This record gives sequence, C-alpha cells and structure tokens, in this order.
Amino acid sequence: MQTKNSRQQLIRLLVLALALALIMVACTSEEPTPTPVPTEAPVVEPTTAQAEVTEPADTAEVSQPTSSWSEVADARWVLVGYGDALNPTVVEEGLVITALFSSSDATVSGSGGCNNYFGGYTADDNGSLTIDGPIGSTMMACESGMETEAAYLAALQTVSAWTLTAEGRLALTYSSGQSFEEQLVFAPGETPLAGTTWRLVSFGDPDNLTPLVAGTSITALFTPDSDTSGTISGNATCNNYTTGYTLEGSNISFGPIAGTMMLCPVGAEQEVAFLAALGSAQSFQIAGPNLQIAYDGGVLNFTSQNLPLENVLWQAVMVGDQPVPEGVVITALFTPGEVPNTGTVGGSTSCNSYSTGFETSSDDAADPPMNGLAIASPMAMTQALCPDEALNQLEQSYLAALATASSYEVFGNQLVVTTDSGDIQFAADRQPLLGTLWSLVSLGDLDNPQAPVEGSSFTAQFSRLPILPTGTVVGGTGCNQYNATFTANLAEIKVNLPATTRQECGDAQLEAEQQFFLGLNAATTYRILGNNLQIMYGEGETMQVLNFVATQPPPVVGEALDLTPLQGTFWYLSAIGDSTTRPGTEITAQFDINDDGTTGAISGSGGCNGYNAAIGENFAVGPIASTARACDQPVMDQESTYFTWLQTAYAFNRAGDQLLLSTASGILTFNSRPVLDQAHLLVNRTWYLLSYEALNAVPGSNPTAFFAADGSSVNGTTGCNNYTGTYQAQQGNLLTISGLASSLAACPSEDLTRQEQTFTVLMQSAVRYSVNDSQLQIVTADGGTMNFTLYAPAQPAGPTAVINGPDQADVGQLLVYDAFGSTAGDAPITHYEWDMGDGGFATGPQISYSYQTAGTYIIELTVTDRAGQQNSVTLTVVARPVVDVTPPGAAIEGPVMAFVGDQVTFSAANSTQGTGAISSFQWQSGDGNNSDQIPDNSFTTIYTRPGIYYPVVTVTDANGLSDSASMQIVINARLEGTNWSLSSAIPGTAVTLQFSNGSVSGFSGCNSYNATYSSTLMAGNSNNISIGPIISGGQLCTEEIMNQEQAFLAALQTATSYTITANTLTITTAEGTLTFFAVEITPFAAQ
Repeated sequence: MQTKNSRQQLIRLLVLALALALIMVACTSEEPTPTPVPTEAPVVEPTTAQAEVTEPADTAEVSQPTSSWSEVADARWVLVGYGDALNPTVVEEGLVITALFSSSDATVSGSGGCNNYFGGYTADDNGSLTIDGPIGSTMMACESGMETEAAYLAALQTVSAWTLTAEGRLALTYSSGQSFEEQLVFAPGETPLAGTTWRLVSFGDPDNLTPLVAGTSITALFTPDSDTSGTISGNATCNNYTTGYTLEGSNISFGPIAGTMMLCPVGAEQEVAFLAALGSAQSFQIAGPNLQIAYDGGVLNFTSQNLPLENVLWQAVMVGDQPVPEGVVITALFTPGEVPNTGTVGGSTSCNSYSTGFETSSDDAADPPMNGLAIASPMAMTQALCPDEALNQLEQSYLAALATASSYEVFGNQLVVTTDSGDIQFAADRQPLLGTLWSLVSLGDLDNPQAPVEGSSFTAQFSRLPILPTGTVVGGTGCNQYNATFTANLAEIKVNLPATTRQECGDAQLEAEQQFFLGLNAATTYRILGNNLQIMYGEGETMQVLNFVATQPPPVVGEALDLTPLQGTFWYLSAIGDSTTRPGTEITAQFDINDDGTTGAISGSGGCNGYNAAIGENFAVGPIASTARACDQPVMDQESTYFTWLQTAYAFNRAGDQLLLSTASGILTFNSRPVLDQAHLLVNRTWYLLSYEALNAVPGSNPTAFFAADGSSVNGTTGCNNYTGTYQAQQGNLLTISGLASSLAACPSEDLTRQEQTFTVLMQSAVRYSVNDSQLQIVTADGGTMNFTLYAPAQPAGPTAVINGPDQADVGQLLVYDAFGSTAGDAPITHYEWDMGDGGFATGPQISYSYQTAGTYIIELTVTDRAGQQNSVTLTVVARPVVDVTPPGAAIEGPVMAFVGDQVTFSAANSTQGTGAISSFQWQSGDGNNSDQIPDNSFTTIYTRPGIYYPVVTVTDANGLSDSASMQIVINARLEGTNWSLSSAIPGTAVTLQFSNGSVSGFSGCNSYNATYSSTLMAGNSNNISIGPIISGGQLCTEEIMNQEQAFLAALQTATSYTITANTLTITTAEGTLTFFAVEITPFAAQ
C-alpha cells in the first residue's frame, strides 16, 4: 500500500509541475491571481527527518476507525481542506465552513461559508456515514466563497465513511468521480472548557500583551460540578491554586482563591497579576484550541496546544533551583530515531557539546498521565574547559541531572524534565511561524540541501487570524511575487499551490521557482529550531527540505518596486498582524501613484485621525502627517500601532480583493470593501437574545429578532409578546431600530414584563452591530452589548407544584399550607398563587387560612418560574361544623401489690361517660401484655417478672374522643423458684441462693453449699425464717474469697426474717442484713 501511494503521489507531483510550467510560460499578468477555488482537502501526516511516516490509508482502511461516533457527534467541526487525500487543498482564508452532527435527532447542520445548511445522516461506530436525502440551505448570495460552498455541499452528499485521525481531525471520505481517494478534513472547532489543561500564553492589555517569563508556566484545569459551576485549579507560576467558578452563558466569575505560599525565584509579579485577573474575570470565549478570559483591564490568553518533545530546540532556564545566567546557553534537541519512542538528544552546555540516546514511555493509567524519559549513558561530548568555575559547576550540574531524568511534561512552549536532582526547566527557542520574514537558504535532499540558484531571493511570510483555521503565505522569489492559502499546527503544515505574478524569468530561475512552489505544496511537516525553519516534504529516503532563516526585510537592490497596481485603489484594514481591528473602528488606505510608477502617496483614516504620507521608492512610507483629534485610548493605541507598522513597509501583494503589506513587524491585511459591512450576514436569520452585558435572558423565553432582507422591517418576540418595527443597516455596521410595537398582552411573570420593557428600550437604542459566525452583537447608545445567537436555546424544564397541609379541619380553625415541596426546573420559582376554593386567594410560598362555612373545598396552587412556565396541583379539604363535646373520664382500679405468677385483674368500671357513650377500652399492662380496643371494662393479666409496673387504660367514646388513666402495681418475686444473687459479692465472684421444698442451696463464692430452712408467714411482707445446718464443699480459693464465703455462710445460719420487695430479697441475720437480687439464668445452648 505504501509503494502504491508513493507512486500516486509522485505522478501527481509531476502533473502539478507540468501544469505549473505551462502556466508560468503562457501567462504574462504581473498581478498575483487569487488562490484557485479549492477542489481538494488536507490530511497532514507528521513526518520527521529520520523516520519514515506511514501514508494515509486507502478507503478500506479508513473505514475501520478505532473511535466511536460519539466522539464526532455534538461537536463543532471546521473544514480545513478537501479533495485529494494525498495532496489536499486548503480552504481559502476567511472562509469558515462548519459541520455539527447532532446525536439527538441525527441531523447535520452548519455554515457553507455563506449560507447555513441542514440535512439528515446515518452513522455507526464501524466508520460508515451517509447523508440522508438532499441537503437544504438558505439562499443568500455572497461576494466570495460561493463556488467553494457549492463544491463542499456536493461533496458532503456523497460521503460514505468517516474516521478520526491520530491528530484529532475528522476525515470524511467522499467521491466526485475522481480516480483517487477524496476526503473532507475538519479540525475541531472548539476545545471544551472543562477537562482541558489550559496554559497561559500572554496576559494584560490586548493591544500590548505581556508574555510569560521564560521557563515558567501558568495552567488552569476546569472540573465541573454542574453545567454552570465547578472548580478551577492549576499552577500560578510557583504556587498551586484552586477556587470555584460560575458560568452564565459567556460570562464567568471566580470565588476566593486558595493556594500554597511558596516564594517565587522567577515570575512572582506575573503570578500576582494572574491571580488578581481571575478575581475580576468577566467573560470568556473559545476559538479552536485557544481560550480567552476577559477581566477588568485586560485579557488572559490560554492555549490547549503543547509543543512536542522532539524537533524543538529547548533552552534551559532553570537547573534545579539555580537560574541559568543571562548569556549562558544550555540547549537540548531531541531528534526522533527510526525505532518509535527512541532517538538522540544533544545540545550545548555553553562550554561543550554533548550527545546521547534517549527513550520515552507513557503511562496513561496514571493520574495525571506520566511521560517517562530515560537518557542513555555514557554521553559523548567535547572536552573544552569552561572559562570560570561557576560555569563549570553549572555544566556538571546540568549533565548530572539530565543523566538521571525520569519523566517530562510540556506546558505549551515550556518543557520540564524531572530528574533525581530536581527539575530542569526549558523554554522553546523557536521563532514564531506567523509574522516572521523567512528567507530560503537551501533546498533539496534532506541530507544534502543545495543553495538557491544564484540571483534568486526566496522569502515566505505567514499570517493568520487566531479565529480562522487557515491563513495566507506571501513572499517573493527574486523574480515573482506569490501568495497561497495554508493551514498549520505546531508541527504540521499544508500549503496550496501558490499563485504568482508570472513575470518572465530565466530558465534557471523558472526551474528554481517550480521546485520551490512544488515543495511548498507537497509540505507535510515543519520544525523551527531557534531562527531556522525547516519545511519537509516527501518521505523516507526521498525526504526533501526547504531551509529558511528568519531575517529582517531584505535590502532593496536593482530595479525599484513597481507600485502601479495600487494606483487609485482604496482599502479597508482588517488586521494588524494576527489582531483584527477594534470593533467600531475603520482604518483606510488610498493610493495615488506617480507617473514614474515607483513613488506616490498614501492617505486615509487611522481609526481616529486622518493621515497622509509620501511613498518613496520600494515602498518607503513616511513621515506620516495626521490630524490631532483625541479618541478613546484603545483606539489611539491601535492607530499608533498602525502608523508604526506602515512606516516599515517594504513590499505588497494583491490577492483578489485583499491587499497584504509586508512590514518589518508583520503583515497589514486590507480588504477592498468595508470590513464593517455585514448586512448580508444580519438579514434573513432568526437571532435569539442570550444576554445584555451581565443580564441574561429569561430561560425559555428568549427575545428574538428577524431582520428582513428588504432592509427595513424587523420582527420577533419579546419573550412575552410579538413585535414589529423598522431598521436601517448602514455601511460600517451602523444600525438603527425604531417604531417597535407589540401585542401588549400581559406577561405571566414580573421577570418577563421587565425583560420586555428592557428589550424594547435597548433595541431602539442600537447604534451598531457585528456578526461572527453564529453570534450577533448589537451595541447600544450607552455602550452596552446585546448578545444573540442563531441557535434556539433549549426549552428549560418547568417547575412542579406541591401542597403541604391538612385535608380536614373544623370551621374557623386556622390552617397553614406551604409550597416548600415544590421544585424548580431550569429557572427559579418566582410566584406562588393559591385559589382556596371558597372565593378566597393568597400568594406566597406559605399561607394561613380558615374556612367559615362547613363543606368540601378544592385548593389549587399554581407556581410560576422566572421563564413564565407554570404548574398547578390541587388538594381537597373537608371543613367540619363545630360541635361542643366532652370526652369521657377514665378511671382504673386494682391491687397495688402481687407476686410473680398471680392473676391480677384491673377494672375501669368507674370511668365516666362524656358527650358520647363509651365504646371501647384499651389496656396496657406495663410489661407488654396489651389489648386491642375491647368492650370489656376489666382486664386480667399475669406478671412473669418482679418489678414496678404502671398499667394504663384508654377509654374511647363514640365520637372518637378518649381519656387515659394509670396506676402503680408492685410485683414481688417468690422466695421459692427464684434465683437470688448477693448484691455485695466481691467483683468477679457469685454468691447465690435457691429455695425449694424446705431446702436451700447455692454457691458461696468458692464452694457449693446446701441446708434446710423453714419459714413462717407474718403480716405484711415480712416473714420469719431459719436456716441450717449448712453443709459446704472443701475446695480452697484465695484468702479474700475464702473470707467472703465463711462470713456469708456464718451470717446465713443466723437468719431470723426476710422481706421481698419486687425483685429484692432482704434476709435479716445476727450479723446484719443480706441483700439479694432476683436474676435470670440463661442455659447454654445445646452443642
């Protein structure tokens, strides 16, 4: 398969070379032509200088993904290219084509670059995907991108398979009848806020951002508790931090921050600034892999992208806790080998060069995942002496630490290598791809590149807005100017075949240009080492390279730059480098070129002041003269930046309706029509209001606005009533709305009433607008912003009403009802209304009420939430007439003392009747022997255990009224048949008595004993008793126990009387009293 694909790629390169040669020879236009309408799509496969890379699989292999469709569905995807899978074409700059596959209703929708489209689909986890039926779309006409949109929609309807690449791109296989495989390739349109490790890139004033201190990192990880709240944690430079966060649409706020308190050797000020910025955070937005949090006075710019370990020139900034001194260069370059996860690492220690092998590993099961790193030993290195001892010690510390490396982690452009001696912190020495002027120094075979042909001067300058997936590369060859669309991440790149000015050049120059342009078009990967850029193409032994070096604008030699293509043109600035112009400002440029074609003048608006300046040869602009009007500081700062860049311009390129001015600071991007003219994006769309500043629309009742294509009428809903009015959208995105009239029906909640009033006022104070993909912002006269979206917000869940309270009562009785058990849906409950069923009404979550007439009533509770959604519930209540009644009077009689086993009878015969006749008696004996409600007024029971009991009788009459009475009865144990235990025995010993048929026996603490006894009953509970003689065993025990036994037996033989009260036996002897308690003996279970 690899051989077949290589042959196909070679054939296509030859065809492209022939076509390019024919175009260059046949055409004579001196102005660059626009990038051709894309017919192909990008699959950028990583390639390195030393390892072959497997080419994209053919259709059969692509259709067998290891991913599931759930990873694709419900995410926004942005098209970066389409066509030939081996040599795709990048989507032209400024054209945003999206796709969203909804899992809930199996529909696909998005933007084709001009119109919104929609359709059904069928997909499975085996890689199959088909679009069901014809795709529907809106029918707007746009000035550019229509052909690309038509090609995209046609391709989408022939899709047959899907796959997710290792790089996270979505590739859809389709067929337009070509002999080669074709794919639509998408990049993720938005990285999720939660679960992503975000790394701070810069912060502060958006027009003057502050980068992080080299070798430091600031991270943020959002862990959600719900859709609107959670915890953020990370490292603020030196210290870890954590706090809570809350989301409301695009608004974000953070709670009090907790963290460690370590001192920072480097970056203390940026840590303080970062934590303070979190405290005043206001809003956030995510574009692709980038997160921006706006706070009071600036922005925090994060990225989710990390540089790879390999093919990056890392420069050490900290070795353990020792900062690397300024001017000392310690580097590490990890170069991959042919065996996966292995390679060579080498660099400079500032005194010597070193080199050795390395091996990486990964443990995804660890939390967090671990990237292992092992350095081979011994290292090969030069043996030069360091100029001083401090540098020698730093070299030895670095090499010793690196040799014990165990793991690594990359934070954006920072590398931390963990070793036995502490961390080595590196910063990437890497000139930015974007905005840098790159000059070609060699090209050709990777191992033996050759210098460009003599007399040529090949340059490349890449620019791209952060919110767009593609950008433009411009440059020159020494003979022609060129431009092309490109897309790139941190390691991969894809460039369309460039369009050129097609000047007549010599054969050698023409051949060099062909090689250069074909190399750009075939490029798959790149790497930047310091200020050197390598763009690789081809594969394996045929790997080719374009080697560039970052330079200042080249000195002008030879013939002066021809400016005649600019004569009489008028342009609107859209971007300064990677930054778009500020909303509501307009910067323009008009050119007046002299007859010599090489000099002239430029004039226009800087966004605040008018300006003009002479243009010398080779686009030498300046000095700039301007008016002296004062504007808001951000507008003045933008104007100053524009003038500064303009005065260092040195070349230009025209690409269709776009003008690119190359300056020493970067590229100024102009468009031929006003940037702020988006009426075609405003009209024929239903916009849903999300928020105004910090105020959110009522959930489920979002106001809407539909601006008709007639340019005059607007209509929609306030969330409560429909409305109509007129509008006028003017150049510069100026907007006026007036004459709003609504149906004026009453709103179901105060929140909706207030929303309607506020919405009507705000709409009629609109001054300008801006549209960004599916988002609309309307700026009002007071400077506030109304935020709309094209996507209808989900209908929130409504509330549930619950009544708590009695369902029976007497007339006049005060009743309390509450709705505390009611639950809110997605919006809080704001109103409670009670219909009491007798003509009375009440409001609030808790009410008090009484019925004045007997009868049956139905209470209805209606709860209303903030979105105006309602729910009702009813409760039936019976109000009884009031009747004067007297309850019965209970009385209980019976014995106050008895013995265990005696039958005891209690009587309630003396209970008295109240209003109603006594109907039942319910008895409780006090020992658990209870009765149900019975008609008998007496109750007989037997107590089986001694003790004091309190029997109770409850007397109930025919009206259900009742009364209770109780008494006390003492149940005494019997002398015989009871196991008695001496209460004063030595702890751990037992002294017992058992009386039976004239005999007494027991255990005296050491020995068993027995004797005879006789007793005579006396009045009351005191009785005569005599015991003896006593016979005891002869076993010996401790002296203490033997003394206790002798004393007990001696006293027992002198017993004269005894008393039993409940479970206590008291025997009076000549030696005093012996007190025993009745005990229960539980036999051992049978074995």
